[in-house]
Amino acid sequence: MPGRRLKLGLCLWVHDAIAVTAASAPSEDTLLEASPSVLLVDDDEVNLMVTAMALRGRGFVVTQFSTGRAALGYLRTTIPDIVVLDALMPDLDGFVTCERLRALPALEHVPVLMLTGLDDDDSINRAYRAGATDFFVKTPQWSLLEGRLRYLLRASRTRQELLRSRARLARALDPTALCWQRTWPSNSLMDGAVSSIWRASLTVRALVSAATTPVSCRT
Repeated sequence: MPGRRLKLGLCLWVHDAIAVTAASAPSEDTLLEASPSVLLVDDDEVNLMVTAMALRGRGFVVTQFSTGRAALGYLRTTIPDIVVLDALMPDLDGFVTCERLRALPALEHVPVLMLTGLDDDDSINRAYRAGATDFFVKTPQWSLLEGRLRYLLRASRTRQELLRSRARLARALDPTALCWQRTWPSNSLMDGAVSSIWRASLTVRALVSAATTPVSCRT
């Protein structure tokens, strides 16, 4: 019984530590709404420049490349909030670039908007098969492009929040595993609490062992 009480106490302390760390962290909604990062790829230098200027004027932080290969090289070290790809490019077109970026670590869920002048069913289906999140026909009406990008960003955040909620629920349903696992998940909300929690758990483990070990009495 003493051992169970100690375990329960540590679990409650872990929960409170995580909650405090989460409360002090900046809101992802605030950060993302303030300046979403966009990777823009288009082989047409004029379209690339004009689109980048239009997006920057609407609050986006834009990194631009004129080839799929250059964009893939950038994505090996940096993860943007959203990727905008021109479908028709020489060498690596947008479809192949999209397929390859989906194979890179941590990029399987980054929203990808395929941007092109084509609006036929074959091109649209090919874009989705390549892993594009959505398809957008080029237009000089920049407010439409901005609206589509912000919609995809909101959908992406909603999905990430759902995954985090599921993970928190799983941990709540298994408090013993939360208390005693040696390998902690890589979660920015837990980083500030993990170090002190682990040191304390070593002490509590020793106390639990002492409290639950039978004492032999000699007469």
